[in-house]
Amino acid sequence: MKRLLNFWASMVAILGIAFLVMQCGKEEGTKYSKLTGTVSLADESVADGAIVSLSTTQNGANVVSRTVADENGVYTFLGVEHGTYYVNAKYEPSNNNNALKSAGAVILTGIEQEVTVDGDKTANLEMAGAISDGTASFNSTEWIWDNTHSTIKFEFPYDAVNAVFAGHFATAGIDELIFDEQNPTATSIKAWVDITSVETGAASPPGAHGRDGITGCIVTTFKVEILPTQLMFMIPMDH
Repeated sequence: MKRLLNFWASMVAILGIAFLVMQCGKEEGTKYSKLTGTVSLADESVADGAIVSLSTTQNGANVVSRTVADENGVYTFLGVEHGTYYVNAKYEPSNNNNALKSAGAVILTGIEQEVTVDGDKTANLEMAGAISDGTASFNSTEWIWDNTHSTIKFEFPYDAVNAVFAGHFATAGIDELIFDEQNPTATSIKAWVDITSVETGAASPPGAHGRDGITGCIVTTFKVEILPTQLMFMIPMDH
């Protein structure tokens, strides 16, 4: 009788430990699902080999995963944590991920979709600007410059001994961009840069000589007028 009691006590203990182990593997509030869909061209043919990106912010700024559409244009993301995402695709023949559908194809990016993953979801993507017939035109008077992802850079030989002088402008913009594929020589761009935002890796802190900043030699060379209120922000707080 004593042996029988010991056996059942051991079984209860083992089952209790197994239950705790299974519960430890379950995190409340964290769930995962599958996101899938088909990538197609404007003529409804599949975009096999398209590179599909899953991001947590718009315009693919924070990609968390990438995959490639199969021969049927189908893409799949497994184990996607529940939340809101932005899915997009690129179809570039030069990547050799796909076959060029037309000799006149100019295939760019897919139309981005916002999708909330709270279970298995399907989000089909259609490529924008899939086929060019040679009549494309573009007038961007309402286009907003994305300064974060489109930096204006420059470089030129510094002298015969040193390396190439390079830099960029942290603040820039385009007011107008006009393009006509039938008359490309008429293309025009109206843009601007903030000279005081120049960055070449040589800062100009108070009392020091450098190229960058509102007191740097680049700004002074272009004779940019600095307002007294701008200089006030250059004074260290402990002075």
